[in-house]
Amino acid sequence: MPRRDMALDKWIEVAKAREAELKDAVRRFVLEHCPHGDVVLFGSRTRGDDHALSDWDIPHN
Repeated sequence: MPRRDMALDKWIEVAKAREAELKDAVRRFVLEHCPHGDVVLFGSRTRGDDHALSDWDIPHN
């Protein structure tokens, strides 16, 4: 079995620790930039197959 990259393990650990902070930052961004409209997320977070290192795909003008 191949050994996992220790650097990747560290990134995953950091991402998991910051999950609530990141979700709050996305919420604030949406409220500030789209206070009266609908927001549509797409990508892995919408499909439900996201993981600790998944990004937030938010289109904007």
